[in-house]
Amino acid sequence: MCIRDSINAEYMGETRAREVEVLAARVESLGGELTTLREAAAVARAQENALRNELTAVSSERSLFKEILRAAKDEEKAQRTRANEFEARVRKLEKEKEALEEDRRRENRTRQERGERLRVFEDIQDMIQAHRRHHS
Repeated sequence: MCIRDSINAEYMGETRAREVEVLAARVESLGGELTTLREAAAVARAQENALRNELTAVSSERSLFKEILRAAKDEEKAQRTRANEFEARVRKLEKEKEALEEDRRRENRTRQERGERLRVFEDIQDMIQAHRRHHS
């Protein structure tokens, strides 16, 4: 039984040695996979950081565009306000011009009426003087 035990022990030892070799190869393989996974994780982190930086840049750019748009809307509103104020001043000046023209027409009519009354008065005076001369 001793030989048999010895053979069994030897066989078992060889089997164990093969199992250890297989396990060592598997550990080495897993170590390589682990290195590959670590490298892939590092690449993924770098890509994630790049995407975060890009997202931050895009977000800043978006904020800037919103500011520019808000400023453009404010400027447009200010220009509309100025245009409305200008149009109101133009309408006011047109009304003042119309009133002045009406005043001028009224003054011209008054002047014409005074001129006609003055001519009538002068005609009457001439007739009175002619009548006095005629009767003197």
